[in-house]
Amino acid sequence: RRSFTEWMANQSFEVQASRICMTATEEFWGTVRADNFQRNDAAFYSTLARISEETLAELRGIPLETEADRDPMDIFVPGAERLIELDRQQAEAAAAGDHKRLNELGSPPPTPCPGGW
Repeated sequence: RRSFTEWMANQSFEVQASRICMTATEEFWGTVRADNFQRNDAAFYSTLARISEETLAELRGIPLETEADRDPMDIFVPGAERLIELDRQQAEAAAAGDHKRLNELGSPPPTPCPGGW
């Protein structure tokens, strides 16, 4: 009997990426709920940055066998990297109690896979 990991490794890029993003999103919101983080808490943004960074590393680990696989990653990665940096900046502003800076940084949807699968 094959394990889930073996089965997943044989799936398409899209299926693998979707599963990674779904799992990361569940992990993030599970942590937020369990630790009772609020949207303007530094821990909220630092947790989002950490999980997003881990998710991006996992996505980068998927073999890209075709141009159709590479294209979405070429589009996704720069945006994800910008949002991870934004999450870090929001964590710093929240830790400093700088609500003005938090408002200036904006409020993109909190997800480890922005615009992703």
